[in-house]
Amino acid sequence: MLIPKEGKIPYAGFETWYTAVGREGRTPLITLHGGPGAGHGYMRVLDPLSDVRQVLYYDQLGCGNSPADSDPGRWTVELFADELANLIDRLGIGSYHILGQSWGGMLGICFAGRQPEGLKSLILADSPVSVPEWNAESRRLAEELPTPYRETLLYAIEHGEDNSPEFQAAMGAFMKKHFIRRDLGGAQFETSPTEVYVTMQGPSELQLTGTLRDVDLTENLKKIQVPTLVLAGRYDQCTPAVVRRMLDNIENVRAVEFEESGHVPQFDETDKFLQVVARFLAEHD
Repeated sequence: MLIPKEGKIPYAGFETWYTAVGREGRTPLITLHGGPGAGHGYMRVLDPLSDVRQVLYYDQLGCGNSPADSDPGRWTVELFADELANLIDRLGIGSYHILGQSWGGMLGICFAGRQPEGLKSLILADSPVSVPEWNAESRRLAEELPTPYRETLLYAIEHGEDNSPEFQAAMGAFMKKHFIRRDLGGAQFETSPTEVYVTMQGPSELQLTGTLRDVDLTENLKKIQVPTLVLAGRYDQCTPAVVRRMLDNIENVRAVEFEESGHVPQFDETDKFLQVVARFLAEHD
């Protein structure tokens, strides 16, 4: 079926906005952005995949083109998994692949663990599974930074300081090493903190103190029945320990590491990322 180019789907008293690029062909790919609350925009680097299949992007409720009234109690993993199910059902998508990046991968794990009809494969890019483990690994990476960045970040993790120039400089050093390593040439990868992000994540990438802080989706991994590809950068917060958790608990799974990448390899190694994803999707159409 051909997914309509753009629209809004009623959900939870609000609307989920989506756009689909490409033409009808092979099995469509549904993308799940990170954040939570980052919006779909940075995922558009995947547009070249639309040469052979439709690629569907959407803004999860509470961000971008899918605004919702303020209510911190609303934002749960289950709400976003239900939103994805609603989108697929309302659009009548019979079969599909899913690619979730960062928080989007957590969402993908939760959704795929429900064993939904029509899901043909799953790609988990740079994704947490156990948030306590993610926090521990992120702290370890912070401890490897040189002085004075290390002391500044560790103090912030313990005490919540996130406004000083020293913290901003230290956070910049961490992000340059572990988030996006490539110079984007003036392009911006910035999103304003949303209520969703602050509620679920916390004040920053290294202060995951929100409602996700105790979430562990390891049991969900064991319920995934479709072929799964795990992607991570060499310098990623999705460290080998996090990848190993996925490899040990998903039955049909393999992993690819991007040697020059941080947390967003679709920017650091765009061509390789697209090639790896395209090849995996073609194998499982």
